[in-house]
Amino acid sequence: MSSSALIVEELTNRGLAANAEPIRDPADPNRYFVFLRVEFDERGRQSPNRNAIDTAVAALMERGLAVEVLLIDTRTLDIESGARASLLHAYPDAVRNVFLSVAKEGVSVWIDAKRSLDEQLRKSLVERLSSFLGQFDLTVNSLATLGEENVPGKLALLSAIRLAAPATPESLISRLRSSGFAVPSVDWIMRRLDAHRRAGEVVRLHDGTYALNVATIRALGTSQRSGSPDISRLLALARGSR
Repeated sequence: MSSSALIVEELTNRGLAANAEPIRDPADPNRYFVFLRVEFDERGRQSPNRNAIDTAVAALMERGLAVEVLLIDTRTLDIESGARASLLHAYPDAVRNVFLSVAKEGVSVWIDAKRSLDEQLRKSLVERLSSFLGQFDLTVNSLATLGEENVPGKLALLSAIRLAAPATPESLISRLRSSGFAVPSVDWIMRRLDAHRRAGEVVRLHDGTYALNVATIRALGTSQRSGSPDISRLLALARGSR
């Protein structure tokens, strides 16, 4: 049985269902990343709880597998979807899309606007969002349009994939934010990755990670030195396409 299958089996036996296939760390064949969806009840209690997750991780460690669990809050995904639906319904002529970044200090809202948002419209958007988010005891911390902030463009995103490949969406967000870019949400980065994949610039590997194809690497400019990171990316891409 493969290491990935062992991880899935151990989690399943403990009532933990991974949101996707475990992703192997390219730098360590015995280290994996696992995404688990968690839910919270009205008292804020997490399910599955931290103890159940830690126990599963410890059991896998005894089998020689280092597993890092990344939690996906289904509440956050539902909130973003609800906020998007609410604004698209109320402002179809002004709003193309909506993305949320939820943090302890409040919710940062990103509007993909069809036109310039004047002060009155911004106030109206915030009021509607505040009413919606209030159901979840959340407040609007900021509202901005994608064009106003330092959102990564095509070159920045492709360059980040080139350096991090094979890259997960989460690792790309971390790399881009550490470089000073503002990344609205996981959903936003997933939409961008899918657009580049459909354009034939990015390849989604069998384990759910992403890499550039050869033509894109050449378009960005590459080095032929044996120690070049581009050589490593090409090898990783070749392994993933077998």
